[in-house]
Amino acid sequence: MKNNIIYLFTNSFPFDQQYTELSFLTNEVDILTKHFSLTIFPISNCGKVAYVNNDVTINESLAYELKQSKKDNFFKKFRAAGSYKYLRYELVNCNTVHQFYNLIVNTYQIMNVYRWANNNPGLFEQSRPAILYTYWNTNITLGLSYFLENKRVSHKLISRAHGADLYYERRRFNPYYSLRLTQLDALYLVSRFGKIYLSNKFPESKNKYHVSYLGTSNGKHIIHNKAKSDITIASCSTINRIKRVDLIYKSIQLFASNHKEFNIKWRHMGGGPLELKIKYLIKKSDLRNMDVEITGIILNKDIHKYYRNNYVDCFINTSKTEGLPVAIMESQSYGIPTIAPRVGGIPEIVNSQNGILVDARGDVQEISSAIERIILNKDLRQKLSRNAYQNWKENFNADKNYKNFANCLYKMLNAEIY
Repeated sequence: MKNNIIYLFTNSFPFDQQYTELSFLTNEVDILTKHFSLTIFPISNCGKVAYVNNDVTINESLAYELKQSKKDNFFKKFRAAGSYKYLRYELVNCNTVHQFYNLIVNTYQIMNVYRWANNNPGLFEQSRPAILYTYWNTNITLGLSYFLENKRVSHKLISRAHGADLYYERRRFNPYYSLRLTQLDALYLVSRFGKIYLSNKFPESKNKYHVSYLGTSNGKHIIHNKAKSDITIASCSTINRIKRVDLIYKSIQLFASNHKEFNIKWRHMGGGPLELKIKYLIKKSDLRNMDVEITGIILNKDIHKYYRNNYVDCFINTSKTEGLPVAIMESQSYGIPTIAPRVGGIPEIVNSQNGILVDARGDVQEISSAIERIILNKDLRQKLSRNAYQNWKENFNADKNYKNFANCLYKMLNAEIY
């Protein structure tokens, strides 16, 4: 399989920028490199390289191209965007000057990717087809598809779709959305919910939609000694409007105020634009039995280290919308029960056997009651813990899932029945 080539296009992986794909892609790349010759093209190369694998080639030429193009003025962007043949079909959807500006900026990025590919023929002129794989279904996908279309190159173009690049309604203005679907050879969704969503909204391309779960590794169902009066609750996400981390805090705070017999620690692993707002809420609290730690941006290895070394009673997610959270996969791999809302693909990983699903709208009282159910019922907590680990092992084990994914790509490249 090493004779087969994959070009992987990422936002920043393997660099250690904020909000990187390190926790998503590390396991997948480790397995893909066992079967393919893999070159990674990040579109941003700020920071330090945080992932090293001698079997991976990192090519920063696209990142330099896009970084340079950001300096161009709007007139230059407008002229270049005008040469994209699909632009006129999107212009009719522009209702404001702001939307027109965004359309031109998006189209300019597409044309820059096209120009970069055109100027690097040596990358694309292999004697046999390669797979061009965009980890997010974005303008990068369209730039590559435009190159393949114009040069009649026989490479395969595939993408994953997660959340922001999947759910059309997440963005007020989403140019070229349906075009990104029709130009692909295959689109891999991280949840069944995502496949159903796309099949209903854009059925004309549904034969290209496939479910391919992400996965995590290094999990182990560790039995720690639990202190009777100590409660530890964990969460892990960017702190932004979508993740509603303030709802986690308010729910734990309500539980703490109702159960002063417990010493409660909440550890949130992650940072983001609303981090200061959360810290301000915490500062106003006068609860003596509640201790809070907001780690800020944290390395994925340190998340796993924490789970290995600490007893965690439950993990909480309160997102307004989700694909299928890797953070829940990670916590389940250590046998931690989950409380999470019925949104996106979450019901595919959380159920009554391994956690508690709450209303999608998010209600402090309901989440606080769910915490209470897990904390006050030892038998239930232990059952949920065992099943959480088993669910991870069967459905979200990186080794299993990414081997299956690699096999699909191998069959695609070698023209076997897919």
